[in-house]
Amino acid sequence: MDVAGIILAAGGSTRMGTCKALLKHPEGHSMLEAHVRAFSSCCQRIIVVAGAHHHDIQARLPPGCQLVENPNWKATDPFASLVLGLKVSDSSSALVTP
Repeated sequence: MDVAGIILAAGGSTRMGTCKALLKHPEGHSMLEAHVRAFSSCCQRIIVVAGAHHHDIQARLPPGCQLVENPNWKATDPFASLVLGLKVSDSSSALVTP
């Protein structure tokens, strides 16, 4: 089965004050890297949908990931980012994490 991992990271992270995807995990790596590690064992493709922090995430994107930008992240809900990720995934199924 062809499975894509889709990481939704397009929000503004206003409550956190900084990009949630790049927050440090207790083990020292970013939360984005933790999600990528979890998905890498079962997903053939890993897609990160970014918006507000697109450039920051792009600069620290783990190898093997595809970055998709949601340019309308502020005007849309997370479902719009999911749709963007699914469109580029070209997979028969997907695992999704916010």
